[in-house]
Amino acid sequence: MILQDVNKQSESFAMKTSYYGLSLSKLFRRSMMIVLFLGLVSSQAFALSYTGSLSVNNDTLVVTDNNPGINNNSNYSPPWQGAVFSWEVTENTENNDGTWNYSYTWNSGGTPALSHIIIEVSEGFSIENDMFYADPNDPVAHGNNPNYTFTSSGVKWDVGEETTEFTFSFNSDRAPMWGDMLAVGGQVIATNSNNGTDPANVYALGENIVGWALVPDTKTSKVPEPATMLLLGSGLIMLGIVGRKQLHRNP
Repeated sequence: MILQDVNKQSESFAMKTSYYGLSLSKLFRRSMMIVLFLGLVSSQAFALSYTGSLSVNNDTLVVTDNNPGINNNSNYSPPWQGAVFSWEVTENTENNDGTWNYSYTWNSGGTPALSHIIIEVSEGFSIENDMFYADPNDPVAHGNNPNYTFTSSGVKWDVGEETTEFTFSFNSDRAPMWGDMLAVGGQVIATNSNNGTDPANVYALGENIVGWALVPDTKTSKVPEPATMLLLGSGLIMLGIVGRKQLHRNP
């Protein structure tokens, strides 16, 4: 009788061990699925992206006409009164290389055609080392030019054709900050309304800063994002909950 009881206990223990082994295997698979899911979400869904624009209509873009004799022309109509300069700056998370994509669009809203456009970059920025995949043509370095009321160092794009709308983009390992821009068409010049000054915090990217455009800084990326850290913590908590439920379900 004692031998039979021992055999039954051994069989029961073996069955429970096998059952718990299966449960642990399921738990492991679920854990891997959760980790994979969180990795995909954190790398794609939480990419930082900033959009904005300057325009004559909201007084954040200032147009100056230097054509001679305009004051004596009774039929004079100010140019570029519908001009808009817009941008979209997005963190490149697919390659996870710490770079940003900068995309800009200029629309004159009328004549004259755009000749060239300049965006400010801070000291230490290098076209050769800090810009990649420039489109549609390669930019050139642009030094201080007081004649254009643009005293900052910048990067210049020559349009090369008669057009009132121009889009250009590039990738950079430099994180965005608030800075200046300048567009030129003949004797007509357009700049951001706060040209030549800096906001209280040039890195306040999520705030409603007006009168400046987003441009690449000398700072590089990348620090862990709060969203990524939050997802990691959530994933660990979720794994703990799943494991605890599994153990309570199979006492």
